[in-house]
Amino acid sequence: MSYCRWSEGDLHAYASHTADGVRRYVAQVAEPAIERCGVEAEYVEDSADAFLARLKWLKARGCEFPADVVPQILAAAQEEARLARLAAGELPWAATIVTLYPEMFPGPLGTSLAGRALGEGRWSCEPVQLRDFATDKHRSVDDTPAGGGAGMVLRADVVAAAIDSVADGRPVLAMTPRGRPLTQERVRELAAGPGVTVLCGRFEGFDERLFEARAIEEVSIGDYILSGGEMGALVLLDACIRLLPGVMGAASSGDDESFETGLLEYPHYTRPQIWEGRTIPQVLRSGDHAKIDAWRKRRAEIDTRSRRPDLWERHEGARVQSPSGARRHED
Repeated sequence: MSYCRWSEGDLHAYASHTADGVRRYVAQVAEPAIERCGVEAEYVEDSADAFLARLKWLKARGCEFPADVVPQILAAAQEEARLARLAAGELPWAATIVTLYPEMFPGPLGTSLAGRALGEGRWSCEPVQLRDFATDKHRSVDDTPAGGGAGMVLRADVVAAAIDSVADGRPVLAMTPRGRPLTQERVRELAAGPGVTVLCGRFEGFDERLFEARAIEEVSIGDYILSGGEMGALVLLDACIRLLPGVMGAASSGDDESFETGLLEYPHYTRPQIWEGRTIPQVLRSGDHAKIDAWRKRRAEIDTRSRRPDLWERHEGARVQSPSGARRHED
């Protein structure tokens, strides 16, 4: 397969198979670019992922080639990774979303880290159209509220039929402002499991009998009202996906982030050292890692106490808890 030719720039990039069936990725550099960019005449890689890194390096050296080459190689790398995991028996973290608007998924989760992980088969996205489980000719999923009042209510029989069609032991979560607040602790538990089924509320919400008849966890992402549960579902899924193995670059990337330790994260700085008369704190430029760690811990505590007293109260309560679970007094 050819990705680009010399007539389109400085490279002839293609994939081929050896006599024993092994796939190789080759980048041959046009003679004028060899001297101009200080590179070799040919590069051969064993994987699409390594080839992608090589092409990015060649581009940084000044080699020119069409912009659509990198997305093509990225797609090949994702497919190789997906097939390798399937061959190893690794199942993706499965997300099923029951919604009236399946076209909203994967939406933004099809880009950036989550999008690459989706392409690599680290997680799967299955939107399910709720109307497919309606039983009347109008495909109705809602009705007027018992006792009167404004709006419409999602019918228990229709939603239950949708849930039952995809039930496989994964947790079922309903996005609703009446639910428990989503926490980082719960996100970690969900990310460590096989996946989730998410119900996206609409109108005035769900018929309460649904929660009496099925094991459904009601979840809220905040004390405000959205048009529907789809945006909440995207938030929930993004929080889980970023914790899946291999999604973030380094395993420790999220260890110091807000809520991971019960505190808000410490503030960050980067170049330039002086901006509009404001300077990066001296301790962060000292190179003394013990002092830097102490400063960051202190700032996390100060900011949490002033901005989120509710988090600070929980953090302090956990900190003074004894191993037996009894609180101890501190003088």
